[in-house]
Amino acid sequence: MNYFSHFLLIHNQENEYETLGCILPDLIRDQKLLFSNEFDDALQSVNSNHKHLSIGIKNHIQSDAIFHNSDFFKTYTKAISTAIRESDKIRITKYTYFVAHILLELYIDYLLIEERSNLLTKFYKNLTTVDDTVLSDFFDQYFPQSDMELFLLKKDKFVSSRFLYDYENLDKLGSLISYLLQKVKIDRLTLNEEKEISTLIDTKFGSSIKNDLDNLFLKMKGQL
Repeated sequence: MNYFSHFLLIHNQENEYETLGCILPDLIRDQKLLFSNEFDDALQSVNSNHKHLSIGIKNHIQSDAIFHNSDFFKTYTKAISTAIRESDKIRITKYTYFVAHILLELYIDYLLIEERSNLLTKFYKNLTTVDDTVLSDFFDQYFPQSDMELFLLKKDKFVSSRFLYDYENLDKLGSLISYLLQKVKIDRLTLNEEKEISTLIDTKFGSSIKNDLDNLFLKMKGQL
């Protein structure tokens, strides 16, 4: 799932450390941080900030697992992948499932931000109040093998860029797809393809995704 979706699935949206925790695994993805026995210890921490970080991280891991195994995800990813391959305006013939996976998650955030823009403001406000010394202590205690400086740079860049506000513009989703393709060494889309792929998911699947989304989140919250 994407950043804003994870925020909406945590139980305490008032707590800044739970907010950061729910997106932390994605911010440190390429550091290969392992949440194992040490993470279980962190969940029992007497330090409330460390505990909230851990609760947010656990929520992220569990919600990703539930979402990616849901009928919603499997059905829409397959249908979007097929639509991309069949489009005469998009030249992608392979990696379509990967693109459909990313596009679906971005589109869900687009819909959620459109409906709950006030909570996006809250999301960023929470992140700006996080104390870096708390993070340093957390990583030093539970994950000393991690590159703390790199993580803080990523966190600060994520917060300062406010790029989730780009999701308010449907056409921006195509450019985000291009950026992510380029990151994994796949050719980016042309400008026309970027616009077309955003239009494709909105026109072909938008209304049904929107109708199914509330039920999906209701079920997921009941399992978290």
